[in-house]
Amino acid sequence: MTDVWPHETGDFSLGSATINGAVVRFAVAGMGPPVLLLHGWGGEIKSWGILPGALLDRGFRVLVLDLPGFGASSLPAAWSINDYARCVRELAAQVGIERCDIVAHSFGGRVALVLGATDPAFIIRLALMAPAGIRLKSFRLTVWSKVIYPVLRTFRRGAQSIGLRSGESIGDAFYRRVGAVDYANAQGTLRSTFVKVVREDLRTYARQVKAPTLLIWGELDRETPLLQGKILSQLIPDCGLVVIPGAGHFAYLERSDYCLTVIAHFLGR
Repeated sequence: MTDVWPHETGDFSLGSATINGAVVRFAVAGMGPPVLLLHGWGGEIKSWGILPGALLDRGFRVLVLDLPGFGASSLPAAWSINDYARCVRELAAQVGIERCDIVAHSFGGRVALVLGATDPAFIIRLALMAPAGIRLKSFRLTVWSKVIYPVLRTFRRGAQSIGLRSGESIGDAFYRRVGAVDYANAQGTLRSTFVKVVREDLRTYARQVKAPTLLIWGELDRETPLLQGKILSQLIPDCGLVVIPGAGHFAYLERSDYCLTVIAHFLGR
């Protein structure tokens, strides 16, 4: 362990581990029941706000990391969700955690669902905030992917007339048009990872989750609409759904006290 990550409510020791070619930064603190935090796409350790320190104050041992490709963690190749799940499991083992609760948001929720299905002995409970992983059919996406995108690939001049930006590839224009800003902002192996990740619907994994699961969803979430939460709550065998009125995709930042109370109660603290 080296360095110290200062937080609003406690000091977390920083460390790094090399797992499957990725150098993974993590922070850990506390001596109580272990809880692992998995951030969303584009996030990192510090994007959790007050939550890690608040859970530490509640008596947990808190492990939080920059998932490979984000923050200070590297990503050596395009990874699948299963690659991320194996990485998280190995990191936990390296810091001496064999069984834990998981609190995850969005993309981190994808990883948590896979862990819940494939490594049930590792999971005590899952508190998932707007986890991604349920693909919804969209008329807009269907039209762009089945009609407009193939035409643009064939007739690039026509693409200029409907908004292809200077220097922008047809693929980038397509993903921008259908709302995949994360794809447009990603580069290199992270972009390839994005494509792998979003193609996979996790309904099969959700059905296999055995741990008690709490879904926390912002009523006004546009990134992962509440409909996804309702579908997941029916798929996961032991599952409850809490909807936070007026909140969006980042409910844990918008309504941090509310989310902390709900999570701590679910985790028995």
